[in-house]
Amino acid sequence: MGVILETLPGARRAIFARYHLGGCQSCAFSNEETLAELCARSEIPVDEVLAHLLASHVHDSAMFMEPAVANENISTLRLIDLRTREEHEAVVIPGSEFFTQELQQQLFAGDATARILLYDHGGKKRARSGRMVPRPRPERNLRPARRHRRLEPGDRPVHPALPDRDGLRGKC
Repeated sequence: MGVILETLPGARRAIFARYHLGGCQSCAFSNEETLAELCARSEIPVDEVLAHLLASHVHDSAMFMEPAVANENISTLRLIDLRTREEHEAVVIPGSEFFTQELQQQLFAGDATARILLYDHGGKKRARSGRMVPRPRPERNLRPARRHRRLEPGDRPVHPALPDRDGLRGKC
């Protein structure tokens, strides 16, 4: 399962949403467990789960915005930072907003045509402090940014106005 979760970033959510597997102690699975083992003990056809995982991945992939596309459209996007408060304060993309529960309510009650880009440093949707990050929704123009890999020391910044990774040591 570890390889699947690494290869298909939305796999855990997809398996939980459809089969309620991996969400609690009684239905948890380990990274060392195979998909066949998980399906066998859960009495679910492997082919069905695999087809669902692949279809979910295709859907999820269509939701992401590539960094180059985001940079070209930066002036038309509402930028929402999903990182921790410390990370956000250490390096703020000009015009971005720190994600809070109040902001989440505003996003879903607001203009459905607004173009919103969600970003963090790992390109992953995640739960933080008891809040769930909103799932990408094409009908609301809500898109996560795609990251191909984590930044490493010595990497150049994505945008010239932002410091490189080496300039952040000790700040987050």
